[in-house]
Amino acid sequence: MNQDLLFSIANSTALISWIFLMVLPGNKLTKIFIHSGLISFSISGLYLVSVLTAVLSGAPGGFGSLTEVSQLLGSRDWLLAAWVHYLAFDLLVGSWMVKDAQQNKIGHRYCIPLLLLTFLIGPVGYFGYWLLRTARRKRLEELFLQP
Repeated sequence: MNQDLLFSIANSTALISWIFLMVLPGNKLTKIFIHSGLISFSISGLYLVSVLTAVLSGAPGGFGSLTEVSQLLGSRDWLLAAWVHYLAFDLLVGSWMVKDAQQNKIGHRYCIPLLLLTFLIGPVGYFGYWLLRTARRKRLEELFLQP
């Protein structure tokens, strides 16, 4: 298997998907391919292939300690698998954020920086969105539930 080709395919697919999420969140193609989970599912297929290849490569390491994980990620096969794992899950989280923001009437302009953070450093963007969502809901409760 050509690891560089799989890396390029996964990266390009994720990048194009993120651009659609940020620029065209309500577009028909965004809904069909990204919000449906189809792209994340496809990247997950690449992940499965890369994990199977990594397992068959017999790379040293494991998941029992940081040292073992470091040994695993020293293998190009496992490193590719880990990277594709991040791409698939971060995109899934980004898609959920956009759909959730639409349902909760959170302006997309507020989501764009958080989507960018999720794309670059996943959990930080998700945490930022959670804060935005919580603040938005709290504000709505204050407006509508005051005695």
